[in-house]
Amino acid sequence: MQSSPFSPAFAVWNQRQVLQQRRDRLQALFHAVDDPDSLALAQWVHLYAAVLEFKPDLVLELGRNLGNSTCAFTEAANQIGNCRVVSLCRSTNWQESTRSRVSQVVPVEWFQLLDARVADILQVEAKALLGNSQRILVLWDAHGFDVAEYMLGSLMPLLKNREHVVLVHDITDLRYHAGQESYGDKPLWRAGNDDIYSDHTVRVVLGHLSSAVEQAIALVDFTSRNHLPLHSADESFYTELSHEQNNALVDLLGDQLFSRNGHWFWFSLNETNESALVHFPKFTSPDFDEQLNSSSSSRLNTEQLHAEVKLLKSTIAGMESSKFWKIRLLWLKLKNLLGMDSV
Repeated sequence: MQSSPFSPAFAVWNQRQVLQQRRDRLQALFHAVDDPDSLALAQWVHLYAAVLEFKPDLVLELGRNLGNSTCAFTEAANQIGNCRVVSLCRSTNWQESTRSRVSQVVPVEWFQLLDARVADILQVEAKALLGNSQRILVLWDAHGFDVAEYMLGSLMPLLKNREHVVLVHDITDLRYHAGQESYGDKPLWRAGNDDIYSDHTVRVVLGHLSSAVEQAIALVDFTSRNHLPLHSADESFYTELSHEQNNALVDLLGDQLFSRNGHWFWFSLNETNESALVHFPKFTSPDFDEQLNSSSSSRLNTEQLHAEVKLLKSTIAGMESSKFWKIRLLWLKLKNLLGMDSV
C-alpha cells in the first residue's frame, strides 16, 4: 500500500495565505453562482484549495448544475496555470444563467481554461476525455448507477497508472456528524426516492457513511472489493489539524470560509501497489446497448416472420389434405371439362 497522495486538511493549511489574500474574490464568485444549498462557501474553499495543493494538469468535473465547483476549479486553474477544467453535465444552467453572472466578476480570459460541455456523461469516451493528462483531479458529483459504472468501469482503469485523486460529494461521515442514524418517519432509502423526498432526508447508512445518492453504494462496493482506503474530508480536518491550527484557520479565514465539515469523501488507486490486481465493473456504452437492442429486435422480427410463414405453410398443407379441398379440386376440373368457367 502506497502512502496517501492527498490531504484536504493540509491543502487548506498550506494554502491559507492565498485563501486569505483572495477572500473577496472567492466570496464574489460564490455569490455569483448563488447556489449555497448545493455547496457551502467553506466546501467551495475546500475544493479550491485542493486544486491549488494537488496541482493537476486536468480537473474533470462530472456533474455541474449551476456551477459552484466549476467556479472553484476554474479559479484555481487560472492561478496554477498549465491546468484545464473539463466539466460534463446535462444541465444547461451554466450556459443559460451562471456564466453571465460570473462574467461580471472575472475577465473573459478566465474562461479560456474551462471546457463546460452540455453532454450525457455516458456518451463521452473516457480515453479522449483524459487525453495525455498525467495528473488528474476528478469530482464525481453526477448521480445514478449508470454514471457509477462509467466512473468505475471506464474512467478508473485509465486513471490507475496516472497520478489522480477522486472527490465524491454528498456523503456524510457519521463519525463526525451523528444523528442521521434514525429512520424517523421515512421509509428505506432506494434509488430514486429522493425525487419524492427532495430534502434528502431519506438516506442509506453504510458503516460510517450516510448518503442519499446512488454512488455511495457503488463507492463502498468498489473500495471494499479492492481493499482500497476510503477517506473523508471530515476525517482529514478533524484528525490531521491540531487544535491550534484549527483555531488559526478560523481566525484567519472566518467561520464562513473555513469549516472542518466537508460532507465529501475521496479515494485514489495510487494508494495500491502498482502490481496489485484491481477489480473494475463492466461498463457498456448506451450506443452499444442501442445497437444490441436494435440487432436483437431485428433478429426477433425475422424469427417471428419465419415462424408465421411456417405456420401458414402448415395451415395450407392441412387444408390441401382435407376432403373438402380434394372435392373442391375435382369440382374445378369438372367445370373446366364442361366449359363452365364463365358460369
